[in-house]
Amino acid sequence: LMSIDNLKLRTKVLIPLALMATVVVAMVAFGATRLVGVSATASDIIEKRDLAAVELTRAANAMGGVPHAVFAMLLYDQDDKARKASKQDFETLVPEAGKLLGLAATHLPDKAAEIGKFKERFDKLAEEAKEPMQISLDTPGLIHGIGIQQIDLVQMGHGASLATEVDTQVRALIGDMNVFNEALLAANAGASQGLNAQVSQAIVSMALVGLISTLLAGAFALWMSTFKISRPLVRMVERMRALAQGDLEVEIDGLDRGDEVGEMANAVQVFKTNAIERVRVEKDATEHRAEVETERRRVEAEKARAAETQTQAMSQLGDGLRRLAGGDLTSR
Repeated sequence: LMSIDNLKLRTKVLIPLALMATVVVAMVAFGATRLVGVSATASDIIEKRDLAAVELTRAANAMGGVPHAVFAMLLYDQDDKARKASKQDFETLVPEAGKLLGLAATHLPDKAAEIGKFKERFDKLAEEAKEPMQISLDTPGLIHGIGIQQIDLVQMGHGASLATEVDTQVRALIGDMNVFNEALLAANAGASQGLNAQVSQAIVSMALVGLISTLLAGAFALWMSTFKISRPLVRMVERMRALAQGDLEVEIDGLDRGDEVGEMANAVQVFKTNAIERVRVEKDATEHRAEVETERRRVEAEKARAAETQTQAMSQLGDGLRRLAGGDLTSR
């Protein structure tokens, strides 16, 4: 693996920035993941569970209208507009209630079995309601009062009795559905509270992760800038200053680094080597000059001694010649 010391200074500066960017991306990804889960649960509550509760309420309203339509049929005359409207309501409300229950079961697959039982009970009641409905079609409305024949009154009384039984059972069914719906809404409310807790937990988690990641990234950036950039440069400046002051024994750090500090260290090492070589050459030149000067002085001394010897010899010779000339034949 490549050592950090071999990375260029620009790369060392960019590493903490890249680390911070990675931390930010990780925080965003973490938050997005948590919020996606919350959003999915919220969508399930809003788009399915709450909608199913609304459909169940509408189905209950439609169910409640079925026995009312039968009673209206028994009450109004066959040519009355209210009777025709009631007949149309009966023909519309029965399939509408079944459709709404089916939609609720689709939106609540985990509750489909219970909703299916509600539908079975209603289908049975709707079938039972057909008999009093047919009686109302075959008899005049109670609005005719004393003009109604005895046989018709008996039939209408039987139809009213059957309709009352259907109404009672429909009310019981609606009551059970209301209990089911209230439990569903309570569960939805509990899930919503759970979502709020998840959101709060996600925010706290993101804050903690962000704080810890920021501290770690900051510590790494501080370590990188101090020990891998600033401090090596400071040491290099100190070595260069010592070298400039003539300290050729100073050790140059970072010769094995592959970054700009290593390049500077090798350049300074070249300066140091050249300085040492220059000192050696100057020392050799000084020693050579000293040797030449010593030799020169020795030669001059020898010359001086020879000249002095020659002078003495010439002086002695002159003296001897003068004594000989004076007749002193014993002189050497």
